[in-house]
Amino acid sequence: MSAERELTLYEKRVDALLQLLPRTDGAARETFLETQLALKTASDQAEYFDRWVESLAEKLVTNGVISADELAAKLADVRATAAKWDTATETAE
Repeated sequence: MSAERELTLYEKRVDALLQLLPRTDGAARETFLETQLALKTASDQAEYFDRWVESLAEKLVTNGVISADELAAKLADVRATAAKWDTATETAE
């Protein structure tokens, strides 16, 4: 990824999740490695951080950590919050 621009709040949160995941138990580490492999086959049209979220979401649902409906609702909340912060940051500049 290019260092030409500041990361959005959404991107920073996804990055933080990816940084923390390998530091947890073995199952989480395995999921992280599987996610990295899955990312290589993710849609090239998707944004970089969206591909990470998509891959992680698939693993969480597949492993029964969260239901697809719960995940969809939470992702909508996170994206809405990130959009508000992005708008507030752009307005402040």
